[in-house]
Amino acid sequence: MAEHTGPGSRSGARRRDPVRAAGDTDRRQRLSLLLEYATIGWLAAGVSIMIPVAASQGPVSLPEGYGIISLLGLVASAVVVGTSAEESDRRAGNRWQAVVHVALVLVLLALSVSAGAARTGSVAGLCWILATVPVMTALAVAKSRVADESGCGERLRVSGPTVVQSLAALAAWAGLLDGLWRWAGSLVFVAAACCAADVAVRSARTAA
Repeated sequence: MAEHTGPGSRSGARRRDPVRAAGDTDRRQRLSLLLEYATIGWLAAGVSIMIPVAASQGPVSLPEGYGIISLLGLVASAVVVGTSAEESDRRAGNRWQAVVHVALVLVLLALSVSAGAARTGSVAGLCWILATVPVMTALAVAKSRVADESGCGERLRVSGPTVVQSLAALAAWAGLLDGLWRWAGSLVFVAAACCAADVAVRSARTAA
């Protein structure tokens, strides 16, 4: 039997499209929240692991600085989770993102100066920081894809905070090693600071 493709069929398809689009939007929102919760969970675990490492190395140590970076990243993800779809709420959330990432720029630049003089960290700290690199990278890629699917045109602003965390973890890992690795870590800290500055500027623009 031939498939009916008349005007009635086309109008039925048009009626179903809004329902399908709404379902896709809900799916993307749930996935976006799930990715942010995963980011919060990983960073919270990282902060709890780095606290004893930082305490054993004294004040203003590289593990302590990395713990601050993780804490700021946790705040950034918490802002995303706590921001509703209301326009005024989104603008307020973007303002907070700008503030958090300005703070991140300052911490990252400070660590880029001190990384060359950092002492070797514990094995547990090194392993956790190294594991954070692929985890944050995978989360950043997933967030970028969700942003692309939603067509919001904010891929870099959405995934940028997680990219900052990935670069910071890579820089901290290199900074806790010996020799030239520490100076390479300083350069990666600068790259992370540039990425954080980009997120701060984009967030400030969308909050205006």
